[in-house]
Amino acid sequence: MIGIIDVGLVVPAAVAAGIGLRRGAPWAREAAYVVIGWFALVPAAVAAMAITMQVNGNPNATTGATVLFGVAAIVLTVGAVILYRPLFQPRRPRHSQITNTSPARVRSMGER
Repeated sequence: MIGIIDVGLVVPAAVAAGIGLRRGAPWAREAAYVVIGWFALVPAAVAAMAITMQVNGNPNATTGATVLFGVAAIVLTVGAVILYRPLFQPRRPRHSQITNTSPARVRSMGER
């Protein structure tokens, strides 16, 4: 089931977002944020599962897989934070949004 979701949904979405970004499609940026979020969250969930398997003594758990998924989770989360950071920066007003803030106007607004 997980393989079907990955290969049937996530991979095509990632490819489409990548192609859309290369071509400058207006929808591609939003799609890329969704794909980046997926790639940041899924490895963290898999790493948590691998750690839980190790702690519970599951015979299918391997130290190598736990380390691999942990490193992947860290790398992809850091990448997502770097890519999402501009979304959380305060926006500067556009020139058309700047109102008349001359000293005289500011004083008259305070006198009301």
